[in-house]
Amino acid sequence: MVVQGVLVRNASHANPEDHEYLVTIEDGLPHSCPCPADEHHQGACKHRVAVAIRTPVLEAARNAQRIQRLRTSGVQATATPPAP
Repeated sequence: MVVQGVLVRNASHANPEDHEYLVTIEDGLPHSCPCPADEHHQGACKHRVAVAIRTPVLEAARNAQRIQRLRTSGVQATATPPAP
């Protein structure tokens, strides 16, 4: 996973390292994938669907993007809320 989205690898392919796609996340949802199916067909490709149905993966991507936005805005992210 990277801040821009989720790197998906097609492990069932004969050369999995040649079939990696970065599924971008926008507004908390899988938005695009550079695979041929996503570029040439209407609707979501299997890589976008795979990210969408794996709640922990999608939530981790959302959290990474939130943390990145906080860092770029100058706010420090903490694991626990500050004491009152």
